[in-house]
Amino acid sequence: MRPTHRGVDAVADRHTGDRVDPGGGFAEQVVVSSDAVFPLPEPFSYVEGAAFTVAARTAYHALVERGGLQTGERLLVLGATGGVGFAAVQLAKLLGAQVVAVGSDDAKLAAVTVAGADHVVNYRDADLAHSVAALTSGVDVVFDAVGGDAATQAIRLLAWGGRYLVVGFASGTIPTFKANRLLLKGVSVIGVRAGEAARMYPIEFQRSIGLLLDWASEGLLRPHISHRFTLDDASAALATLSERRVTGRVVITIENQS
Repeated sequence: MRPTHRGVDAVADRHTGDRVDPGGGFAEQVVVSSDAVFPLPEPFSYVEGAAFTVAARTAYHALVERGGLQTGERLLVLGATGGVGFAAVQLAKLLGAQVVAVGSDDAKLAAVTVAGADHVVNYRDADLAHSVAALTSGVDVVFDAVGGDAATQAIRLLAWGGRYLVVGFASGTIPTFKANRLLLKGVSVIGVRAGEAARMYPIEFQRSIGLLLDWASEGLLRPHISHRFTLDDASAALATLSERRVTGRVVITIENQS
C-alpha cells in the first residue's frame, strides 16, 4: 500500500542538526540552497542517503512524470544493474509493473532479481530481442540508460502505443530510430532530463521528493551500494566505475561516516 503524500512543506521544513542528504560531490563541506537539502529517511545511513536522491528522482521522473507507467504494464529496463536502472526496477515494482531487467553480468543481475525484477536477461549470453520476446508479447515502456545496439533491439520490443524513455547513453553510443517503426506501432520516444525538469517545475519536484522519502522511510525503496571508498581513494572509486565493476551505486565517505 502506498503511503500518504506529504507534499511540499514536509521537505521544506529543515532545522540545524537535522540528518539530511549529504550529497554534494567530492568535498568535506558544501554550500547549497535550502530547497536542495532533503531530510534523511529514518532507516537510512548517511552512506545510503548519499546514494538515494539523484537516482530515485531520475527514475521517478522517467517512469511516472514522463512515461506514465501504470499498474500491470510491462517495463524493460536497459542498464538495470547501474544506479539509476536499479532504482527504476525498485520503483516500477512498487508501482505494480512487470519488470524485465537487462544487464551484462549474471552476478549483478542476481542482485537486481532480489530487488524485485520479474525476469532478467544477460545480453552478452543471449540475443536481447529473442530473449525478451520469449518472456512477453511486447513491453509497454522501455527505460534506456544505455543506448547503443541494445536500444536498436529494444525499440522493436514495444507493444502498440509503447513509450521509449531516453535516459542516458552509458554505452557511449547515441542510437537512432527509424521513423517507420515508430509510426507502425504508434510509439512515443520521450526524452528524460530530471535535473532540468526540477529547475523548471520546482513544486512538482518537491512533491516527488516528498513521496520518494515517504517510500524510503517505510522501507519500500533503498539504494543498493556495492562499493565504498574514502575521499583519499576517490581515484579508485572512479576507476571502479569506469571498469564497470559497480552494481547499483558507489559512495565516497568522509572519515568514519556510516
